[in-house]
Amino acid sequence: MIRVNDWPTKEKDMEVAVRIIKGYGWDEELALCEIIIQQNKEAGNLQIAEWVLAINDYFKEKYGKKQGEIIAKRVVTECMTNGNTVH
Repeated sequence: MIRVNDWPTKEKDMEVAVRIIKGYGWDEELALCEIIIQQNKEAGNLQIAEWVLAINDYFKEKYGKKQGEIIAKRVVTECMTNGNTVH
C-alpha cells in the first residue's frame, strides 16, 4: 500500500501523467500493451504501450533512474486502478 507520506509529489505527478496520456489520444480506456501484427506474419509482437514508455522516460529524467522508475510504476498503477486496491 502506498501511503500519502511515501509519495509527497503524487498530485503533481498525476497531473503530468494525465497530460502525457492525453497526448496519446487517451479517452476512457487505457491499455498497458499493444499487439503489433505485421502483414504476412502469423505471430504478433506484444509491446508496452507508448504512453507507458513516455511516462517512464519522463519520470526517470525528472527523478533519476531508480526513483523515476518507482514513481512511474506508482503513476501507471494509479492510472490502471483509479486508486482502488486490486484483490
